Formats: sequence, C-alpha cells, structure tokens
Amino acid sequence: MWQPQEQQRLAIFEEERTRLEMLAAQLKYAQRHCCEVVEGLGKGKEELQRQCTAHQQQLEHLQQVSLRNNTQELSRALKANEKALVQLREDLQQSFATERAQARERERELEQRCVHQSSEVRQVTEMLALAREQLQMEVERRNQAEQRVQEAEEAAAEAQRHCGVAVSDLHRDVEAEKDAMEAKLQHLQRELIARRAEAVCVRQESIALDANVTKMEFLLEHGYERAAAEQHYTLLLTREAARHAQIQIATEQRALREREATAQQCYEDLCSLLECMREDEFKAEAQQREEEADTEARRRIVSVETHTGIIPKKKKNDDGGTVEEVDDGNDDEAGGKTQVLLHRYGTPTTLTGVVTCLQNAYEAVRRHQRYMQSTVDVAKERVRQLQQEVATLRPRLEQLMAEYEKQQVNFKRIWNEQTMWERQETLKGLLAKARGPFSDGECRARGTAGAVVNTQRGISGSRAT
Repeated sequence: MWQPQEQQRLAIFEEERTRLEMLAAQLKYAQRHCCEVVEGLGKGKEELQRQCTAHQQQLEHLQQVSLRNNTQELSRALKANEKALVQLREDLQQSFATERAQARERERELEQRCVHQSSEVRQVTEMLALAREQLQMEVERRNQAEQRVQEAEEAAAEAQRHCGVAVSDLHRDVEAEKDAMEAKLQHLQRELIARRAEAVCVRQESIALDANVTKMEFLLEHGYERAAAEQHYTLLLTREAARHAQIQIATEQRALREREATAQQCYEDLCSLLECMREDEFKAEAQQREEEADTEARRRIVSVETHTGIIPKKKKNDDGGTVEEVDDGNDDEAGGKTQVLLHRYGTPTTLTGVVTCLQNAYEAVRRHQRYMQSTVDVAKERVRQLQQEVATLRPRLEQLMAEYEKQQVNFKRIWNEQTMWERQETLKGLLAKARGPFSDGECRARGTAGAVVNTQRGISGSRAT
C-alpha cells in the first residue's frame, strides 16, 4: 500500500524537478538576453562617443583650416559642420530614446516573467518542503527503530563487558583479601596463643609472688623489713607488667574483633550484590518467558488470520490501568520471588561460596545476552523475509489493480448499455400507449422486437458475468 504512494510522490517530485529545471533554463536565458541588451547599449554608447570624438577632431581641423583660409569658407564650413552635428545629435537622441524604450519594455516583460516564475518556484518549493518533511518523518521513524535496536545491542554488550570486568575484579580482590585475612587470622591466632601462654606464665608468676609475699610477711614478722620492701616493690612491678600485658591482650582481641566485623561486613555486601544479580536474573528469565509467550500468541493470531482471513479489531490501551495492574502484581509477587530465589539458589556461608555464586550469576547473564542476540537475529531474518514477501506480492497487486480497472470499465460500459435499453423500452411502451390497439402484423413486429431486446439483454448479462 505504501509503495504506490511513494512511487506517486517520486513521480510528482520528478515532474516538479523537470518543471523547475525548465523555469531555471528560461530564467538563465532571460538573464543572458538582458546581459546582451546591456552590452549592446554599452557598445552603441561607445560607438557614439567615438563618432563624437571624430567630429570634434574634424571640427578642430576645420578650425585650423579656417585660420589659413578665408573667413567666408570658414563660416560655410562651420555652418555645414554645425548642421551635420545637430542632425547627428538628433539622430543619436532618437536612437537612444528608441533603444531605451525597447530596453524598458523588455525589462518590464522580463520582470513580469521573473515574478511569475518566482511565484511558481515558491509554490513548488513549498510543495517540495512539505514532501521533504514527510520523507524526513518517515526516515526519522526508521532511524529511531534502528537506533533503538542498536542501543539495545550496545547496552547488552556494555552490560556484559561491565559485568565481566566487575566479576573478575571482584574475584581478584576477594581472593587477595581472603589470603590477607587468612594470613592475619593465623598471625592473630599465634599471637593469641602466645598471649595466653604469657597470661599463664603471669599467673604462675603471681602465684610465685604470692608465695614470696607470704614469705616476706613471715620474714617481716621476724625483722626482715628491707627484704620485704624490696620484694613488695618487685611485686608491684610484676603486677604492673601483668596489667600492661592484659591491656595489650585486650587491645589485640578488640582489633581481632574489628577485623572479624570487617570481614563479616564484606561478606554481607557480597551477599547483597549476589542477591541483586539473582533478582536481575530472575527478572530477565520472567521477561524472556513473557516475550516467548507474546511471540507464541502473536504467531497463533497471525496463523489464524492467515487461514481465516479475519482481521481483529484494535483495542484501546489505557495507560493508567496498565500501570496499576503491574504495580499490584509486583506487590503480590515480591514475597514469592524471594522464596523462589532462596529455594533455587540458597545463601552461601563462605567467601568462596559467594565468589562461586557470583560467577554462576555472571554465566546466567551471559546466557541471557546470547538469547537476546539470537532473538534480535531472528527478528532481523523475519524482517528480511517480510520484505521479500512484499517484493513478490507487489507485482501481483499491480496485476490485480489493472484487472480491477478493466472490470470497472466493462461494468460501466454494460451499465450504460443497460440504461440505454431500458430507455428504449420505456419509449416503446409510451409509443404503444399512444397508438392504441395494434394489428396482427404490428403485434408480430412487436414480438420480434421484444425477442431482439431479450437476446441483447442476455448477451449483455453474459458479458457482465
């Protein structure tokens, strides 16, 4: 349907282009003629100036001759030259006036022709601008469709690339952090064992010191005050060292707890990222299933239309209602989606498990990307097939249109013949009523004429069939 309209537009454009070229050629010819007229006027003016110069030279020569000749001859020559100059001036003025009038008439004609041609060019330009706008709109629609397909392909490729880079970087960072955390954890475990050993030693030393204190008290009771003071000072130093060791142990334990909290936070962040990727995968799979269902339904509808020839009526789409239904479905299916994801994947408990799950999610994204690419390829192939079908059906449509026009012409001709025969029958009926009863010969002639009319009607009906 669109192809004949485009051909008509192209034919109109070709006719308008040919007309514009003819107008441009006429305008160029008019400009060239004006230039030739102006050049002719300039040449005539130069010729007149040369003649005036020649006459002035002759006049000067005559003046010189008059100085040598007598006065009478000089006066006669001067009068003759003056008459010749006056006549020449009048002739030049008349020729200038006629040429100016002719040039003005030609200029007016050319101006009128240029105005008419400019109005025609302006009308044709407006028609071309409207047609160009329509073509531009069609081209923009097609470009927008191609751009949407290209943007979808680029977005998919960009998402695949970003996802691959992010997963590789995340895997590398997680492995490095895992190794560092394991090394730090081993170091802290060794330090904790050492601190516990030191605490045991300190307790043993405190026991020994208590024994020494008891001994010192016993000695103090027996007069060893100086030794008791030294032992008491040693006891205080030992207690201070034990307190300092306990403070260091508490500090190390607090740092260990902070590192464990940091590792737990990293684990939670990775788990949240994994959940997001799983939700995206679930949404992609749901969208894929919906697209497959829509494609299957559309294919069935097209097959039914092809077999039955029924064109379904278009339904109006209410944007507000559709949004409300989608929102309600999302609210109802949110809990079910979470349950499906938990039942399908489960939650990893280690960093290695999180990395493995991230790799699996990345593979799912790549599968979805491959599926989208295959869908795009299938759509392109379908478009190409439809274009081929349109190209094959167009000649058939043109043939059917030609046959339809022929049938229409035949129908008009038969209709005109039938109308003519009906008018003849009406006239015959009126003549029969006006004449009155007929004789036998007239009745026979009338029957013969009716038979001829019926025969012609049968022929017309067979032609119409």
